[in-house]
Amino acid sequence: MTLKEKLLDLETRLIGNRFSILGESLLLGGYGAFANEVLNNISRDNYSGIIPAIGFCGLAFVGACLTGYTEFGRTTKKIYRRTKEHLGKFGKLDKDFFSTCLKTEADKRYTGYCQLQGMYLACRDYAPELLPEFYQLKKQNTKNILPNF
Repeated sequence: MTLKEKLLDLETRLIGNRFSILGESLLLGGYGAFANEVLNNISRDNYSGIIPAIGFCGLAFVGACLTGYTEFGRTTKKIYRRTKEHLGKFGKLDKDFFSTCLKTEADKRYTGYCQLQGMYLACRDYAPELLPEFYQLKKQNTKNILPNF
């Protein structure tokens, strides 16, 4: 695997999946604010900063849960690769491939986003002319209401 492919995988995992980037931002922001609050207030025997510190810790916890739930975009990367190979081999998206990628997530409103985002990113990068077909298949085969952009 070349460095370019590794960087593309990293970009797909950490930036391509919007829920991953939200979780990472909350995690890092909450931890940074918590550390700053602890260093500036609690270390000076000024315990008025405990309540904000607990809030920042909770923010970091929510970010960690969201990032863990999306597995740092692992599913997005996996489906991105599969879709890229499928587009290279067949040059189109078909209903069977679409439903195979979604598996049991198609009948839910909020899950399945990672798989859809992986397919969307592959279409955007390798076959932009297929994006209307992607949206049509999404509308026909899934109840997911989260936008892909």
